[in-house]
Amino acid sequence: MPSPKPSVSAIDIRAALRNKHEPGKHEKPAWVLIDEARSGAGHDGNRGQCDMLAVNLWQSRGMQLVGYEIKVSVRDMRAEIAKPEKAERFARYCRTWWIVCTKEVWDACGHEIPPTWGVMTLAKPGGRLRTVSKPDRRDPEPVPDWWWVGWLGQVYRDAHTQFEREVQTAVASRVTEAVERERAYAKQTMQMRADGDAADLARMREVFDAIGLPRYVSPEEAKRSISLDEAVRRLRHVDLAHLSEVFGDLAEAAK
Repeated sequence: MPSPKPSVSAIDIRAALRNKHEPGKHEKPAWVLIDEARSGAGHDGNRGQCDMLAVNLWQSRGMQLVGYEIKVSVRDMRAEIAKPEKAERFARYCRTWWIVCTKEVWDACGHEIPPTWGVMTLAKPGGRLRTVSKPDRRDPEPVPDWWWVGWLGQVYRDAHTQFEREVQTAVASRVTEAVERERAYAKQTMQMRADGDAADLARMREVFDAIGLPRYVSPEEAKRSISLDEAVRRLRHVDLAHLSEVFGDLAEAAK
C-alpha cells in the first residue's frame, strides 16, 4: 500500500517563497520579505495583514511590491474569494498579487479565483513553486508613508529577533562543546588513573609471586609469613628500583 503524501503547511509555503527570492551565489540581495505585513504602523496595522510582502530593492526593476496570500485549506480560500476587498487593501499597492496554495486547494477552487490574481502551487514540502495562473500586472498606487514606517518597524524587529536567536544558539553550542570537553577530560583522567592502578596492582602481584605470598594478603599476614631477609632473597629476580616503596612498607611491618 503506497504511503500517504505529506501534507503541505503554511510554513512549507513560506519556506518555498523565501527560496524563490533568495539571491544567487554571487548576487546581492534583491528582495526584502516581510511576514504578516501590517496595514500601517500602530493600531492602524490591526486592520489587515498580507501573509508575505516582497519589496524589490533594485531601481532597475522598478522597486516593485509583490503580495502573497497563503492558503492551505479550501475553506479559507473560499472565504478569501468571497471578500476580494480584503486582498485589495494590499493588492492596490502591488505590481502583482498572488495566491500561493496547495495543489488540493487549486483543484477545488481554481475556477473561482479572480483572473487578476496569480496562482502558484506547492505539491510537497521542500518542493518548488509552480505557476499555474499568471496575474495581471497592475499600475500600483503610492504606498502611504505610515505603511512604510510600519513595515520598517517589522523588518527591524524581525532582524533583531533573528539576531538574538542566532546569538543564543551560538552560546548554547559553545556551552555544550565546553561541557562535552570537560566530560571527555574527566573520563580520560579517570581511565588514566584506573590504568595506573591496574599497573600498580600487576606489579604488586609480581612482588607477591616472587616472594611466595598469596596475591591477596594483608601487611600483618605478610609479616607473619616471611622475614625481611627472606623477602630480599626471593626478590633477586625482580626490578628492585621499581619496588623500593614496597620494601619500605615491608620494613615498617617487620619492626
